[in-house]
Amino acid sequence: MKLKKIFASLVATVLAGNLVGGTVNAIDYRAAGSYAAKYNNSYNPLYADFNIYGGDCTNFVSQILKAGGMWEIIHPDDYFDYVDPNSEYNKYRSYKLNCPCLDCWSYDSLEYRSKTWSETDKLSDFLTDELGIEREYYWDFNKLLLEVEPGDIVLCSKSILPVTGLYNHALYVHMSHDQNVGPSPEYGTFHYTRLVGHSDDKAYCYSIYEGDSKDYDLGYASYAVIKTSDYESWRDYYVDPSRGLVPKWYPLG
Repeated sequence: MKLKKIFASLVATVLAGNLVGGTVNAIDYRAAGSYAAKYNNSYNPLYADFNIYGGDCTNFVSQILKAGGMWEIIHPDDYFDYVDPNSEYNKYRSYKLNCPCLDCWSYDSLEYRSKTWSETDKLSDFLTDELGIEREYYWDFNKLLLEVEPGDIVLCSKSILPVTGLYNHALYVHMSHDQNVGPSPEYGTFHYTRLVGHSDDKAYCYSIYEGDSKDYDLGYASYAVIKTSDYESWRDYYVDPSRGLVPKWYPLG
């Protein structure tokens, strides 16, 4: 018990001291990409399938972010005594049913999760409003394919206005890079982008060649890209126990 209190005090000091961020909370895009590739055409049994509730795309994106090392963030006060042997953390506690808060992000089960985990608009607001990650807007899908980076999240909207409340789908940028057509650059180059996602359970692969006039279209009117690939954006974010926000692994009680 004494060691637990010492550990809790140390963690609180680090968190309150604004030291969480940078390399500590940066996403490991190689690990995230491996997870995305592994479960793009299948479903991890540790998570619920949200397709019967409107779609599994955002749940899958959250899983990818977690696989890349992003910390689940909770309000300790929203935890209560509940035996959940399947919970990865704090097995004697579980999260409040569908927590509506936009400043936390966590999953224990279908019944016990934050809305930011599985709802596209809520996840978008959490990443941009709470974590301060940049969000860019596109109406030209070809331009998007050329400018996104591995680790970015693509939000699709059937509305010409890609704003909160109008997102219909979420995809993860698995790959995006220039590549030579032949053994050397003089043969020409092309840009390869691979987007993965659930609900449709497939990868979208695009190769755009120099001078290519082909107009790629995913069938949406507008797009928003959350720049989770931007390493610097994580430096300004920290978890603050004084606001009641801590990592899920933070000792409770």
